[in-house]
Parts: sequence; C-alpha cells; structure tokens
Amino acid sequence: MFSHMLSVYGHNEENNVLLNLLRTKRSSDCEDSNCFNNIARNSICPWHYRINFNEYRRPRSIPEAICDSDSPRILSTQGLSCLPISAEIHVKQLALNGQFQWRNADIRVGCTAVLR
Repeated sequence: MFSHMLSVYGHNEENNVLLNLLRTKRSSDCEDSNCFNNIARNSICPWHYRINFNEYRRPRSIPEAICDSDSPRILSTQGLSCLPISAEIHVKQLALNGQFQWRNADIRVGCTAVLR
C-alpha cells in the first residue's frame, strides 16, 4: 500500500526512509502491503493514509493516517469515539536563516476507539 502511495512522488531514498518509518516493531512481520491494509481496514476505527507534504521539510512527504469516521464500527452507542493516534518523529525544517534544523513533528499513525 505505502509503495503505491509513494510512487506518485517517485522512488528515491527519501521515500524508502518513509516506508521504513511506517514499519513498527509490531508490524515488522508484514511481508507485503496487505498486512498494513488489513490493520487499517479491519480496525474498529478504520483509517486511510494521505500524504502530508511540506516543501520546506525533510522528508517532504510523510504518510499520515486519517480516521474514516468519528464513531467506531461497533458499540457506537456505548460512549466510544474514534481518535487518531500520534507519534513524534524527527524531521528537518527550513529555518529563516536558510539552513535545515532538526525539530519534532507529530504524525498521525492510526486510529483507535476511546471513551468519550
């Protein structure tokens, strides 16, 4: 899935870094993109990915999770709602002095059901 999404921007080292960024210890057993698709699609709070693009950041393109709904597929009347899960990553951002500087960025990596 991710390879297909990033193919819009071409295959390069930056995109390979992005693909590795999406693989966590838990999901590293995934042999192909179907594993990632199944996790997102079969979740109680499903999500899809879109590209977060910023010309002045490195990497420029970061896949980011978007929750498909505010309510979980099941138990929607039980006081649950869907919220994004965020992770902090290190990126380089272009500063006013024209140099790239390291900073932290919060990226949405998935969605989960929480009590309201």
